[in-house]
Amino acid sequence: MYRLLGMVARFGEWGSRQRAHGIPPHLVLMALCLFGFLLGLGNYLEYSANRGLPDAISQVQLLEGTFPHKDYVEISGNFLQQARLSGEDKTVYLPLLEGASKTVTYVRASDQMAVPPEGETVKVRGMLHFVGRSLEAQLPQDQQGIRFNRNQYVSYGTAPASPVTAVVLMVLSVPVGLLLLLTFLLKYIVFRAHGQPDQGAPASAPQQIGITGLFSAENNQRQRFLDIAGRLCKGRLEASVTTSKPPSTRQFSIDLDLGSLKKIQAGTLYLGFQQRPALRFNCLDKNRGKRQQIVLSFANESQRRFVWQELTAICAEIP
Repeated sequence: MYRLLGMVARFGEWGSRQRAHGIPPHLVLMALCLFGFLLGLGNYLEYSANRGLPDAISQVQLLEGTFPHKDYVEISGNFLQQARLSGEDKTVYLPLLEGASKTVTYVRASDQMAVPPEGETVKVRGMLHFVGRSLEAQLPQDQQGIRFNRNQYVSYGTAPASPVTAVVLMVLSVPVGLLLLLTFLLKYIVFRAHGQPDQGAPASAPQQIGITGLFSAENNQRQRFLDIAGRLCKGRLEASVTTSKPPSTRQFSIDLDLGSLKKIQAGTLYLGFQQRPALRFNCLDKNRGKRQQIVLSFANESQRRFVWQELTAICAEIP
């Protein structure tokens, strides 16, 4: 589970680096999962309402909204040869006249569809859609006692997804969405605490330390980065990273005052497909003048042991 969360978190942090000023891809995917779940649920309920059959209604009910709202409907009338409209992607909008009520609803169909001769009553099944602005601008106004439905049209031959497809869509959307949400709430840091480092492990000074935390740039800009190469020197931890985002290149940095250390924990940091020995603690970020949670990651256990000894010695000197 932690490895899976680490993979999702790594992707989320990478996506955050790639964006310019738009919405983070992580949030976009969360929104898509929610949309997928609602779409699947809507199709399942629509299919279940009439066991896959359309709701037969009159065009007057459709125009006036006096029917139990369902998206899969069946209406009847006569296709008019005049007043057809061109659609997008090789489609046309055909006017269907209900003679008794003198009401017209447009039907979206393929431009290759064989249209029954005028005067022949037909039944049309399909999904209801709201009329967009571009289509609304082309629709005729009421004339000669005939009312035109300018709110909805019927997409000929379309139907709700099968209940199996709807359930599969919901089942896939929920766990993926929860993983995305959990890593977002964790701020992309998947850390598992497990007590002190191995006391018997030899200690060796690390050439490089991975720093995970909130970095700062000019104009009070902030961004969270994972496992950025940093160095430990004279009671301070420093690191910087440069990002290229239109319209400019930005340099983010972090400067940590280890004299303010609190609550050191050993554990494992999960980064994509990797898991590394790590230490987590709370300290003051000198760039921002605020405390934040920091995670240090190491190539091996001996390097973590060395830094653990250094940090605990600093903590012992803090009054």
